[in-house]
Amino acid sequence: MKISIIVPVYNVEKYLAECIDSILSQTLTDWELILVNDGSPDNCEKICLDYVKRDSRIKYVYQNNGGVSSARNKGISLASGEFLFFMDSDDTVCPTFLERAYLTAIKGNSDIVVLGKSFKNRMPLPAALPCMGFIVRNKFLKRFPEIIFPIGLQPCEDGLFSHQLLALTKKISFEPNVKYNYRKHDAQNHLQIKKSCDKTLSQIPQWFNILTSFYNKYNLWESHSLHLAKFLEHEPFELRYLDMPFNRIQHKQLFKIIHNFYKKNIRKNLKKQDRKKLTKRFRVFLFCPNYTIFNIYMCLF
Repeated sequence: MKISIIVPVYNVEKYLAECIDSILSQTLTDWELILVNDGSPDNCEKICLDYVKRDSRIKYVYQNNGGVSSARNKGISLASGEFLFFMDSDDTVCPTFLERAYLTAIKGNSDIVVLGKSFKNRMPLPAALPCMGFIVRNKFLKRFPEIIFPIGLQPCEDGLFSHQLLALTKKISFEPNVKYNYRKHDAQNHLQIKKSCDKTLSQIPQWFNILTSFYNKYNLWESHSLHLAKFLEHEPFELRYLDMPFNRIQHKQLFKIIHNFYKKNIRKNLKKQDRKKLTKRFRVFLFCPNYTIFNIYMCLF
């Protein structure tokens, strides 16, 4: 089996058939689709079982609701493919998606293939990727069984998962000529996340606890200081500090959380030439002595 596609299923009866049909339409045919029903209360189970009857490559498993990370981890435990791809159940992919991804992986002898033109600016060493932005070699993933999608955390569960894997290999390829169709609708996860600022803010220290354990285990603080700084730049700074509607108190709290982690774990190891590889806005954020001064600077943008 060349690729296992892992799809968590929850409350997507409007979109699930279209998602599965886009897999059935792939030019690469040696795949398995693992549908993990995460206790969905709607009609998803019937849709899944109908497709299981139609195609033996489609596998279905039901679990009590445990969240998207739990569902993806369940899919990993069942996957037999040479590579794994994580797809959301309300999205679709172009017909050549899997074939191009697989051929690029084989050509480059890659552990990870980054997928899609939108990630070009993160190459050659991305710090984090959304789950649909890469395929990963199954044998490579199995070498690090402690690296899983963190249970109970969302957002950033895929960022933490991918960041750790990306730190442990240099065998990374890029395939820009694939298209992942990200569906926009009112119930999208990222829209719900923006409504839960308190919850997101409370989880960010847990992100850093996971990273601390990982960097300690593999002794990566010095060798991967830029990799970790870029994670800070992308996940807690760009996607949360800048993009989420935090109030003034929450912004101040997040400013302190990021600064403290940077000062304790990254600043002493980050080379001067590597600092220049961070965005100007993030460099100013890191070197501002307090939240108020950074706010003044932000007014200039």
